[in-house]
Amino acid sequence: MSTAINASTPAPPQTQRLLGKVAVVTGGATGIGESIVRLFHTHGAKVCIADVQDDLGKKLCDSLGDPEN
Repeated sequence: MSTAINASTPAPPQTQRLLGKVAVVTGGATGIGESIVRLFHTHGAKVCIADVQDDLGKKLCDSLGDPEN
């Protein structure tokens, strides 16, 4: 049976391989870019979302819930 994974939940410390790193994701508000933002955030990176869709980028930031990352 498969287990659902929530990409917004921080990974356990031993798997936070991007801790202390910074990522700039262009097109990060939707689609593949959004998935990359969520994955990098889960692994501890500080993520900068760059996208022309400001409202969607803001919603994504809010959904991640961690203003430090």
